[in-house]
This record gives sequence, structure tokens and C-alpha cells, in this order.
Amino acid sequence: MPNASKIEDIIDEIEAYIDDCKPTAFSTSKIIVNRDELESLIQELRTKTPDEIKNTSV
Repeated sequence: MPNASKIEDIIDEIEAYIDDCKPTAFSTSKIIVNRDELESLIQELRTKTPDEIKNTSV
């Protein structure tokens, strides 16, 4: 599966992005995210996901 490392890289990127987000007022578990940035990372993840994984039923 050649895209596996690319998928893991994107997941790492999402985790790093979340770690860098600022917490909301009065909370340590809720964060403020840039919607466009997060949607872009998720879209990239979807495009890199092989069809074999997309078509697998749980």
C-alpha cells in the first residue's frame, strides 16, 4: 500500500495542528481551530486513502 506512509504523514500533520491550536476560554480540552485548514487536511487525507480502504465495510 504505497499511500500508507502519506496517510500517516497527514495524520501526524493533523495531530500537530491540533496540538498547536489555542484552547478556548475557561477550558483546557476545547480548542479553537481554523475550519479551512482542518478541512483542507481532511480532504487531503481522503484523496490519499486507497479505494481498498474506502470500500471496506466495517
